[in-house]
Amino acid sequence: MCAVYFYCPVGLHVYILGNHGLGDTARIPIGYFKVLEEINGNYAYTEHEINQQIGIRTFALGNDNLYGEVQGGLNSERAEYVVWNLRTGESIFYRTEAEYLAVSSKKQYPKPAEFEEFFKHYQRHWNGWRWWFLP
Repeated sequence: MCAVYFYCPVGLHVYILGNHGLGDTARIPIGYFKVLEEINGNYAYTEHEINQQIGIRTFALGNDNLYGEVQGGLNSERAEYVVWNLRTGESIFYRTEAEYLAVSSKKQYPKPAEFEEFFKHYQRHWNGWRWWFLP
């Protein structure tokens, strides 16, 4: 009986501090142990390499890639669009929308009009049965 009083609160505490993204930051898994995070509902970013963040305004996921419109600020690359292969970690930056559209038609990338903001992806990921398991 004494073990119940110990393990239940400890287990609940660990569950509450889980990796679900409640609080000031929200996060969604995008594949291959990578996540996209958003701070205070206005800046979505991902850790691209060690100590390098890429700000993402809108994005789409598919074929093990993240296709996104780059948000200015922390990005060292002066580019508007990125295609990030989540499996290999390689990324290709496109400086203009026209450049991205030229390549997207050849390689069948999603068009920028198909990109969605972080919150839409967040709702899609955490709705339904997952919502009931959030603390």
